[in-house]
Amino acid sequence: MYYKPRIYSDTNPEPPKLTMAKYRELLRPWTTFAGVKLRAKHIVLPAFRMGLYPSVLFPSLYYSAQYCFTAIFPAVTYAITFKERFGWNALQCGLAYGGTMTIGALAGELAAGRIIDSIIRRESKRLGTDNPPPEVRFRGLWLGAALVPAGLLIFGFTMSYKSHWAGPLAGMFIGIFGVQIVATVCYTYSIDSYRVEGSEVAQFFNFSRQTMSCTIAFYAVKLCDSIGFQFAFLMFALVGSVVAFAPVVWLMWKGEDIRERMGSPVNVSVADDIIADYSAVYQNHARE
Repeated sequence: MYYKPRIYSDTNPEPPKLTMAKYRELLRPWTTFAGVKLRAKHIVLPAFRMGLYPSVLFPSLYYSAQYCFTAIFPAVTYAITFKERFGWNALQCGLAYGGTMTIGALAGELAAGRIIDSIIRRESKRLGTDNPPPEVRFRGLWLGAALVPAGLLIFGFTMSYKSHWAGPLAGMFIGIFGVQIVATVCYTYSIDSYRVEGSEVAQFFNFSRQTMSCTIAFYAVKLCDSIGFQFAFLMFALVGSVVAFAPVVWLMWKGEDIRERMGSPVNVSVADDIIADYSAVYQNHARE
């Protein structure tokens, strides 16, 4: 909204005169290109079709579980748990949670990018190709896969037993640092597996993450009060790092064979559909 929009296209390189009416028209969230039409089949179905492919389904479920337990649970419950455990007020809870999660997320994201880039460069050089198999990205997953359950267990046990407030915050930091690595590896692996359908893959990831995360606030605090933080977070660690992680380990071993056997997705990419419609109209105009 605050930047000058693009007022020309590849087929019309001469920019028209920018009037206020033209400026408002170009800010609209829809297009008037001939042949480009948004259809109902472009909205929901493509993302769910990508969920039928193991290289998308299993990484998305693993990431969603880890994100739910590590990032969302503290976000929706820290005000209650920290007040009861340490007697903190809203300001203290907010500063502790916000600072820990922000620093951990930034550090994890920076580390994840460097780890993945280093692995890709090394494998590209070793294999003599600029496009190594997507499975090589999983080599950067192990650090995050180890840090997330470690952070969950530290948080759960230090909240359950009498300890300094630094213990739970350390667990939160370790967990969110690890989940950023998990997110980076899982997103890039699935999108690298199906590059043309990258937009649909990302939509399915977001749907899985938000669907799994939206329910935890209804039961997590009561669960922790009933069985104890230590056993609740032990369960979270087992579900995320054993049950959800097992299919990802299978993909590390058989992912490339599975993709070859299933073949490329057909009639899934919205971008391909729209580009095909636009190209057909443009070619007709060119012949005329």
